[in-house]
Amino acid sequence: MDTTSTGRTAPTTTSPTLVAQILLFAAIGAAGLAISACSTAQTGSGTGSGTEWLDVSMDGKVAEWPADASVAMDDQFAYFRLSVQNEQFTLQAAPQTVAVLIDCDADPATGKYLYLGKDEQGRAKKLGADLEIQFSPMNPADPAKPKKGVALFALAKDGSRTAIERGTLDVVFLPTYASPWYELRVSRHMKGRAALPQRGLFSSGATTGVFVLYGDTRETAGQIVGYADPFGIASPPAPAAAPQWRPTVMDLPKKESRELRVVSYNVVKSKPLSSPDTFKRIFDALEPDFILLQEWEADDKVTQSWFTALVSSPTGWYVQASPAADCAIISRHALTSFGSEAAEGVTNPMPLREGQTARPWTPRFIGAFAHTPLGTVVLGSGHLKCCGSKDSPEDQLRIAETESINRYLHGGLVASPAKMRIIGGDFNLVGSRTPLDVLVRQLDGGQDLAVAEPVVLGTPIKYTWYDNATEFTPGRLDYITYSTSSLEVSRAFVLDTTILAEESLYRIGLSPNDTMGSDHLPVVVDFRVR
Repeated sequence: MDTTSTGRTAPTTTSPTLVAQILLFAAIGAAGLAISACSTAQTGSGTGSGTEWLDVSMDGKVAEWPADASVAMDDQFAYFRLSVQNEQFTLQAAPQTVAVLIDCDADPATGKYLYLGKDEQGRAKKLGADLEIQFSPMNPADPAKPKKGVALFALAKDGSRTAIERGTLDVVFLPTYASPWYELRVSRHMKGRAALPQRGLFSSGATTGVFVLYGDTRETAGQIVGYADPFGIASPPAPAAAPQWRPTVMDLPKKESRELRVVSYNVVKSKPLSSPDTFKRIFDALEPDFILLQEWEADDKVTQSWFTALVSSPTGWYVQASPAADCAIISRHALTSFGSEAAEGVTNPMPLREGQTARPWTPRFIGAFAHTPLGTVVLGSGHLKCCGSKDSPEDQLRIAETESINRYLHGGLVASPAKMRIIGGDFNLVGSRTPLDVLVRQLDGGQDLAVAEPVVLGTPIKYTWYDNATEFTPGRLDYITYSTSSLEVSRAFVLDTTILAEESLYRIGLSPNDTMGSDHLPVVVDFRVR
């Protein structure tokens, strides 16, 4: 897995502790759900201990995990991987509340006491849960309809919960869409915001815990109706550092002269028009060849005027924009229009509100040909329907949108010799992954387009969106896809100025809050022509 652009340095004094995975499935109610986690702990110092550095890249893929391990810890974070047997749903919109209960100090006498039966040797499995992370939090008003998002709680001995304000990167899981496996990362620096034990997770010593499922009926509301085998882990020392991990000083990756840089960016309700300075700094710093915008509602004239006036370019700016499409393509190279004006409308499966009449939904997408010294490039910028969950009307609409966009692209490519193809945008994958798979289908000479894998600059996580005003954790909603027959990725990253060191930002020419101008982050990919 390529992590060369993360800017992350592994701790030099500690290696993560790994927990060997034992798949112990517990049936959950009539639905037959089951959850898997881990048990017996192993520890190591990284020198002759047999425990190697596990470089967890938070991307929702578990290929880097050893087959027999699914819990790890370094001096900054605890990492977990989690599977719900026979089910695929996004954790933030699940039919039942999934939770991890953490006994921060491995002391059953603190926190909420839990007895989880006996192990194979007849010893009692018990813990005192101090910290609870609920995915799709419990809804006392209607247990059958959990809330969406993530909630954190400190647990008292009497079982009472005290809500903990969720920090941006305290808890992160991926993928954002429904998947057989999820990766979860928990910060070891949140203790200052709640009455949690100092030992173990937040300093050094042992930490235990368990993954559970809560009941979804009136009779089982608030009850643990299934759980995995408890895990235990020895915590390497956590430094008493700032509440959020920051990387070392680093520079913004630069593209080479014979490369093409693409930036895909949802700029939330045409925000550059009302707050131009922050976006000007971002585009000046990134120096993209192509910019794919979403939630951009200005026409060609306004778009070109904005970029010409504010963002330097020796070649000038070329624009294809459509307020109706909610998207735009901006280029340092000449653009020509692509096929018909828009993808064809699709049947909208969303329930009608009172007084509404059924009408086709037009996908938000725009395409263009960019004529560069390296050859002609097919570009596309799209913005799929937001919200929902797997198999929801919103998810069904995203699938219909991408079927229409895929047909539109195939139609425009019939007579085109252009082999270089780059399609990006805000795909809002909070249900299934199917819309992405449909979109890229057979668009590269009969093969599917590939998906670039940018990592947030300065931390090994692949998120592109976060909003502290919501109950959702950071997620990956924005993607760039490309034709591997003609292009290869030189580097790929996501820019989040809030986690970069101030010295780095000063050199780059950015301010700490620049990328907070939108709830999405700029996604950057540099391509070489094959």
